[in-house]
This record gives sequence, C-alpha cells and structure tokens, in this order.
Amino acid sequence: MLDPLGGFERIRELYISYLDTAFRVRRLSLAERRRALLRTSGTLAAEPFIEPVPRYESADHALSDFIEMSEGNPLAHFSRLARHGFSELAVSGLFPGVAGDGDLLRTHLFKPYREASTPEGPVS
Repeated sequence: MLDPLGGFERIRELYISYLDTAFRVRRLSLAERRRALLRTSGTLAAEPFIEPVPRYESADHALSDFIEMSEGNPLAHFSRLARHGFSELAVSGLFPGVAGDGDLLRTHLFKPYREASTPEGPVS
C-alpha cells in the first residue's frame, strides 16, 4: 500500500458511512456528533501504528555457493560434507527452498540477507 494513512482514513470513513446508513438518526446534529465521536481515537479504531522497516540487501552468495567456495567463505572451517549438509538443512525449513538438481537434494529460492554494517563495522 503506497498510502497507509490515507488507506486507514478511507476504511474508517467507509465504516462510519455504513453506520450512518444502517443506524440512521433523524436529528442532523446528533448524527454529526456521532460521526465526530467515531472519528476520535479509541472508539471505532485506534490510531494507526506505522513501523518503518529498512530494505534489506541480498548477500552476494547463496548458501549452496559456500559448498565449493574457498575465499571469503564464512563456513570455511567446516568440511565440504558439513557445508553441503548445512546448505541443504538451511533450505529445508530455515530458508525457503525447492527440490534441487544434481548433487543437492534442496536448493534456495532466495539468497540470505547481507549483514547490516555501520561506518564502525558490522552490527552484532
């Protein structure tokens, strides 16, 4: 949704319009007062809570790349068999995966996210 606050307003106004139609009141001043009360936070709806979420960047390598990779491999201290097992295990539930082809029984759908870093270095 490109306009979450506008969407909230439109949905709330739709419900108020429904209540005006389904439970009509003759006195115009009473109907206006009811609409004003329904627009206040905590009666019909709470104020929207918008949480900004940063866009994550994909890593340069997929988990299956670490099986044969030698330089810059965070799994280099494992044996090739252990890296192979880790790659298949991770895409069998931790990361989305699909049936593999060839040596791998399962392979990745997406690459993992890159580690977030700051000017001082990686965030731990």
